[in-house]
Amino acid sequence: MSYRAEERIVSYSAERIELTAQVPFDTLRSRLEELLPEVDTDQIRRLIDADAPWEEFVRVTRRAPYDLMRYPGVELAPLLRIAGADIPSVTYELTNDSLLARMFRHDPGVALYFPFRLELHGTVDGSTVVALDRPGSSLSSFRNNKVAQVGAELDRAVGDLLEAVDLPRPSVLRR
Repeated sequence: MSYRAEERIVSYSAERIELTAQVPFDTLRSRLEELLPEVDTDQIRRLIDADAPWEEFVRVTRRAPYDLMRYPGVELAPLLRIAGADIPSVTYELTNDSLLARMFRHDPGVALYFPFRLELHGTVDGSTVVALDRPGSSLSSFRNNKVAQVGAELDRAVGDLLEAVDLPRPSVLRR
């Protein structure tokens, strides 16, 4: 048996930002983790279980200095070292529940792109590459002004975060 379904293919263009910084991987990683509070999933679970009002969730998000919080990083290096690639690497999912809620009510499909990913990896010369898809470019594929507005806010937040870790603001993240 097969369920009936309508197919829709959405073509869009995304912009990936890559900054190669002349800074050791561990130094940049530590600075990012210092500036991006980790999501306290236990606290979120307690709020959900207590059926807390939305304002409580918003209060938790407000502690993020750059309007972004991170889920624990995914460490790829230990696995890939076994495969012969001894390169430090970590991937984070960055989020802001208030911004997610603003978009989700207009199109739940935004959950495909938010939280969004930020990846760091070392290079053989001791530099570090920071890579991410520009949030506004992915979110613009929803062709919804309210979602696009949040995408622009996220672009600014990412630019502010990168400047806070002493990296240049990428040209596509200009204020």
